[in-house]
Amino acid sequence: MNLRSFISTTIAVIALLVSSVCFAQVRFTDGGLSGQWWNPSRDGEGLFVEIIETNAGPKISVAWFTYDGQGFQMWLTGAADLEGSPSSVTIPVVVTGGPKFGNAYNPADLQRSTWGTLTLTFNNCDSGLLSYASSVDGFGSGGIELTRITSLRQVQCMDPPPPVGSGITPGKWNGDGVCFYVSEDGRTLTSNGSGCLGGRAFDLELNGTDQNGNACKVVVECTGVIAIVDNGFTCNSSKGEAIAMGSFINGGSNNGGSATGAAQQVENSNVCTAFNWKALPNNP
Repeated sequence: MNLRSFISTTIAVIALLVSSVCFAQVRFTDGGLSGQWWNPSRDGEGLFVEIIETNAGPKISVAWFTYDGQGFQMWLTGAADLEGSPSSVTIPVVVTGGPKFGNAYNPADLQRSTWGTLTLTFNNCDSGLLSYASSVDGFGSGGIELTRITSLRQVQCMDPPPPVGSGITPGKWNGDGVCFYVSEDGRTLTSNGSGCLGGRAFDLELNGTDQNGNACKVVVECTGVIAIVDNGFTCNSSKGEAIAMGSFINGGSNNGGSATGAAQQVENSNVCTAFNWKALPNNP
């Protein structure tokens, strides 16, 4: 198990993940999400999504056409099973290279390298969120909002009914050592309009303890957009090997609710854990 997986697994055990309300979201197994997706502010980059049927059951196949840190084209491709009727799915992806164009193509030159994971969440038939977490140095993690470009002929997509009488309270949430900002539709944490330090989507600095019982500090800084799925979220920090998880409890707009979670940071193989952070909405 790699370090990132260890952190995620550990926090999943210690974080309090209680769900009382959920947004209805488009189900992948309906097939209507197949097509081309992009973010209009990122012209020249896009995502192909295809829901397919196999002997082993339904799967999702994706291809993200993007660029590496030097500006060269990079294709990230992968597939994952669609078990049950998920509203969010995480897909391991690889990057390929090696063969040359045309008659010089030799499949023996093909090289596949593990890049990381993509997580797709769609709120309706025309908008969604791509979250990524790379295991390759220099790419990190983040989120990109998606808009549909095309759909498949004779394949329909059905929007879910709107949520009634419940949802995550939008705006700034804060507590002792933690701050984050919830989008107006209550579906993501976002840097857009955030009143948190540096305009971050999520910001945490808490005292914790390491595996030897010594005092340490956990710092988690996340920007961009972070999906809220089944009343929970995961934030992969831009500051070292740090991660936080949280969940909203009784988060309906009628009563405000609260959010709780835990966080960890790794420095020089030393794991520092901060338990039970808590935040409340603060919307004057």
